[in-house]
Amino acid sequence: MASCDELGRRFAEAYSGKWREEAVNLDDPESYRVITSVPVAVLAKRSSEAKVREVFSSSNPWEELSSGKLRWSFANPLDSSSGTLVLGWALWGFAQTTQSPSDLTGLSNKAGFKNFLSKLKRTGFVDAPEGSKSHIEAFVSGILDADCVLNYASSLESAAASNPDYVLIYPSRTVFARHVFSVFNSGSETEQEGAKDFLRYLASNYPKMSVPSGVSTLSIPKYYPGLNNAELA
Repeated sequence: MASCDELGRRFAEAYSGKWREEAVNLDDPESYRVITSVPVAVLAKRSSEAKVREVFSSSNPWEELSSGKLRWSFANPLDSSSGTLVLGWALWGFAQTTQSPSDLTGLSNKAGFKNFLSKLKRTGFVDAPEGSKSHIEAFVSGILDADCVLNYASSLESAAASNPDYVLIYPSRTVFARHVFSVFNSGSETEQEGAKDFLRYLASNYPKMSVPSGVSTLSIPKYYPGLNNAELA
């Protein structure tokens, strides 16, 4: 399993390129399936809740963040998959301010995006400790002085539940980590059938987004390939 199906695609390409045979059939739902999609959410201080909700209920929260309305943070992208995903979301936010919002790969290499990130850092971004867990713990303990932090909803839920001074906020538009399961074609027939049985078990028990049942404003949209296989709602 992985938190992004890009890994499966890259493996399939590399394997077929070297061995001239297919290891993973990406078009077969019986061999490759998304089990859960976990959204990025926001953990905010209750004292900052109103202004945090205002920013993350907007159509493009990254424009709001670049204006310096909040002190905010996310985990280091070089050390955390959640940080990488949030960085991809920031790229999407920048793209919406350009004339070519669908060309995310091209825009990621432009000076404009680097300038946008520099502006974000100057206008409210707070550096975080390495790692998602340390990042959340530093915020809840007060070591990280910010209005809010961005991370996987599944990582923030327990922090919000056990700390009454903090609240979990689901943005009206966010990104998702896709947790996937693959069956290798290169295994024996018995191994493949066993793996497919396990896949069907996972799919029957966890075919849902990891958000509370009371949240009705999020939906998984059509796959959006430009955002490195994270999904945008």
